[in-house]
Amino acid sequence: MDLTRRVFPVDRLLAIYNAIFAGFWAAYLGRAPYAGWLLLAHLAALTLPALLGRAPTTLSQPARTLRDLYPLVWLAAFWPELDLLHQLRIPPTFDPGSASRCISPTGPTTC
Repeated sequence: MDLTRRVFPVDRLLAIYNAIFAGFWAAYLGRAPYAGWLLLAHLAALTLPALLGRAPTTLSQPARTLRDLYPLVWLAAFWPELDLLHQLRIPPTFDPGSASRCISPTGPTTC
């Protein structure tokens, strides 16, 4: 594998991921107050491969470390958004009356 390349396959994969999720959040702009912020974050992240392609081939040690770890940072940052997207796409299972019957004096229980 050529390690002197400036844009790696993982960069392209993350760009595709960000483009897809930018489309999801653009579709949900009116339904959730946080959709605009997540859309903006994905559009900003979409520019990373282009910026990495313009970076010099020889990076300093801290820049190389950041370059190698940023996919994991993005994974940690965007993992919770999957739950937010899931909540928007799948309606609640119980109506309010059924949900109130699932609470016991000791706390919520599974119904």
